[in-house]
Amino acid sequence: MNFKLSFNIVEVELKIKRFIGYQTSLIESDDFYELTKEEALQLVKSKPKEFKFRDEITEEERLQKLIALPKTMIKFKLPDGTELIRKFKPNQTVEDLYNFIKEICIDIPFLLRKPFSKNNWVINDDTPLYKSKLVPSGVLCIVFLTKDKIQSPFIKKEVLQLYYNTINESNF
Repeated sequence: MNFKLSFNIVEVELKIKRFIGYQTSLIESDDFYELTKEEALQLVKSKPKEFKFRDEITEEERLQKLIALPKTMIKFKLPDGTELIRKFKPNQTVEDLYNFIKEICIDIPFLLRKPFSKNNWVINDDTPLYKSKLVPSGVLCIVFLTKDKIQSPFIKKEVLQLYYNTINESNF
């Protein structure tokens, strides 16, 4: 139904449709919608679980899922607040993390540790990242093992220069 209303010389056209209801060609009796005893039992019968709770997953299943991931993101935090983020493969080792930091940072003895964990020291060995609980991502703090006061920046000058060059090129 269309009609027009006028308010102070302004005409507003309204369109109103009434819902008539669904029309079906087939009308069933009420007993058609009642469940039989067998149908009700089939609905109530427990179905097998299609998922597992975290507690039910074995360690081997958990590791297989982690290995299947394409990459892991590791964030390294330096003592001066600088953060380095790099992608690694889950089957790479902790030794690869140490080698990466040795390439990037100035030559100072260091250890890696997890910031919020009971067993928080990450030992330099050939343990895969997925077994070290660093997959799908992780945060590691770099702790320098020297009593001497070290001046920031802790990243090598060549690396910083490459970083600044890429930033300047992307701004143009």
